[in-house]
Amino acid sequence: MCKSAPHKPSDCDTLKNADCEARWNLVKRLQFCFRCMRYKSSSHRCKPRKCNIEGCAKAHHPLLHSARSTTNGKKEMEIVASNNTQKPSISCAFLKIVPVRVTGPRRHIHTHTLLDEVSTVTLVDATLVTRIETEGFVDPLCIEAIAGTKLDAAVSYNHYQITLHIKRRHRGYKLKAITIDNLKLAPQSIKKRDFEGCRHLRNIETFLKYENAQPSLLIGQDNWHLLVVDRLRKGSRSQPTASRTPLE
Repeated sequence: MCKSAPHKPSDCDTLKNADCEARWNLVKRLQFCFRCMRYKSSSHRCKPRKCNIEGCAKAHHPLLHSARSTTNGKKEMEIVASNNTQKPSISCAFLKIVPVRVTGPRRHIHTHTLLDEVSTVTLVDATLVTRIETEGFVDPLCIEAIAGTKLDAAVSYNHYQITLHIKRRHRGYKLKAITIDNLKLAPQSIKKRDFEGCRHLRNIETFLKYENAQPSLLIGQDNWHLLVVDRLRKGSRSQPTASRTPLE
């Protein structure tokens, strides 16, 4: 986070001396978890804990807490970006989440998938596999995090390698994935207001919007052909960018 002697991000003077908006921007740029302030890899997990500053019940780190206003009895709100009516202020980075149809031997399910360039494997929630009634064979799974920390997931669970058939619009793909219990990927919403002032996204807004989409499938580099971007639409640095892959 800075060039001082090794220290925890939460003890960093650069972070402490910055205002709340700058802290959020720094944490997002470095891809740190906003709950525990550690690097957020694809296998990162941490326990949600309440902020508790001024009674705040949100699950962010206390250093990311902002001043709140209760003027005129209005609902308290966290300030994460400055007001600007000329262009949208993005308070978070959008992940590549797209709707897909996953097909099994007897049925198909409409769900969402996360396109994750960091992950080396493709993972699917075991609940989805049960719902589409497909089977596979036991395959040990070793999760490796940053600094070489490893977790042998097969010690606690049986993980199955399965073959999935996914379809996006008029195109279908066959891929292999490993089942994992409680994948628990965070839901994401993209709304109309997120595109205000984004001329580069005109005529494709309908395809980009969704509400509370929680992926039950994560596609990694072992299916790299589904992650390759063949077209990109971008505006200014503060505006969202849209990329087209075979699934979008």
